[in-house]
Amino acid sequence: MSDPADSLPQPLGMPAPADGVGGLPAQLRAAALGPAHLERYLKVFARLDAAGRALPSWNWAAAGVAPAWLAFRGLWSWFALWLLLVTTLVLLLSGAQVLLVLPPSMLAGLALALWLALAGGFGRWADALLHRQVQRRVEAAVRAAPNMQQALALLAAGAPTRRRLWAVTAASTVLLAVLLLAAWQLTAGGSGQAAPEAGPSAHATPIRPVEQAPPPAPAAEPAARAAAATLPEFDAVEATALQRDTQAALAALAAAGAAETPQAPPASAAPARAADPAMPPAAKPDKAAAAKRAPPRELRQLYINVGMFAEPANARRAHERLRAEGLPVTVAPVRSASGKTLQRVRVGPFTSAAQANEAAARVRLLGLDAVPAVQ
Repeated sequence: MSDPADSLPQPLGMPAPADGVGGLPAQLRAAALGPAHLERYLKVFARLDAAGRALPSWNWAAAGVAPAWLAFRGLWSWFALWLLLVTTLVLLLSGAQVLLVLPPSMLAGLALALWLALAGGFGRWADALLHRQVQRRVEAAVRAAPNMQQALALLAAGAPTRRRLWAVTAASTVLLAVLLLAAWQLTAGGSGQAAPEAGPSAHATPIRPVEQAPPPAPAAEPAARAAAATLPEFDAVEATALQRDTQAALAALAAAGAAETPQAPPASAAPARAADPAMPPAAKPDKAAAAKRAPPRELRQLYINVGMFAEPANARRAHERLRAEGLPVTVAPVRSASGKTLQRVRVGPFTSAAQANEAAARVRLLGLDAVPAVQ
């Protein structure tokens, strides 16, 4: 004679368990699981009961949309853990981007790998988590209800329903749309701001001298200053050699100018020289020697050397900061004594020392070096 408990009526709207997984335990689990994929879960639970321990399986819903599946099944503690893990991963990736300056492709690949690992973990162990949660719900309902029929009704009242499934699906769709929109806006805004900062690729042609552009409008100056990052120091050896050559050139120009300045003869000497026919005429100056001693003034141009940068991106950032101050600045590649190609940033040309000194003072106010040069 069969046990009356094995033939308890099913709650309203609840399908009967599949063959081979029937009995009172299966009826209680069916009431707790709800109608969605009931037969599959009962078979998986029977395999876990036979093994007596948690076994890995695969659940596509938990792997693909873990938060929605956890919310639908009522696994709220694991839902909170999933949110904590995702937040931690996002913070780690953001820190890696700031500290290590990872390329976007590498950052995207790392994020994809972490996401696949998280999805794979939930996909393999989701059935075991649900099995333990259903067991706890069944034990709590049996202890709280005076009989099995009321225990079944209590479990069915808290089971996932079709209505909950549609609500979770709609909420997940809206949340996904909001996240995609926010990501698109961040990507569009970041690409627009990062475009001036981006350096040339490894296969790009050498940087040509940047043509002098008119100073930007005053409204753009704060944005340019805010976008400028802290520039690394340039090659100190090259800067020292350049400053030494510049000082020598300035000293030579000063000496040449002093020698070139004519002195007016005394007024009394002019009539005497004209009256003395025996005095020989003055020798004509050697033109070649005069040209070698002092170059024409129109060829002398003053510059302010700001730095020699090994990274083209740093040279471009210095160029943008100087342009924002309204200074005439150029960037040109030069080869150092060691054979390296450096990017020289300088301000000029100027036709007078006063202009050059004023520009050097403005450059130093920006925290950059200012070394005078003559060309």
